[in-house]
Amino acid sequence: MTMQESDLKNYDIIIAIDKSGSMGDTNDYAGKTRWAYAQETTEAIARKASQYDEDGITVCTFANGVNIYDNTTPEKVTQIFNENEPNGATNTALLLDKLFERYLANPVKPQIIVIVTDGEATDNNAVIKSIVEFTKKQAEETVSLLFLQIGKDAKAKEFLEMLDDNLKEKHGAMYDMVDCKTCDQIGEMMLADVFMQAILD
Repeated sequence: MTMQESDLKNYDIIIAIDKSGSMGDTNDYAGKTRWAYAQETTEAIARKASQYDEDGITVCTFANGVNIYDNTTPEKVTQIFNENEPNGATNTALLLDKLFERYLANPVKPQIIVIVTDGEATDNNAVIKSIVEFTKKQAEETVSLLFLQIGKDAKAKEFLEMLDDNLKEKHGAMYDMVDCKTCDQIGEMMLADVFMQAILD
């Protein structure tokens, strides 16, 4: 499959931000919190994504619950960060369940879901189950998950790489819909290339 940057206009782009308590950690970025680093990363992604998703990107925050902001501008992303602070658990499965449910109810355009997170989910098995079950309900590969790791937690990296590499072979997913990168990696790439790689991976 050959894909051009212009093809990204055919996708809805969703950015989900982990606001769990560990995002307040300052150990990885010379005194800057993971939350602050996530803000810089997310704002950059939102500026680029808004060039493709003309009806506005969707932004979510998740921890113990999930908040969804539709038709969001890059300026609104800054406001969302200002109105939230790190607190609670990393309930990634709850986020995925809500987003998958929304998509299955109204699958208008394919989606790229970018999840900015610093760690393992509160329930890793629930995350695996959510993704695997979605691939069984949605036969076509129309949703791509891109996990962007904030921070340097080794166990988190191991878990995200497992989602990237082993869901089909070891957990029964019908296809591979997950890509993972560290925020350091995307700093060295063009964001458009990151989006396209997530779709094609």
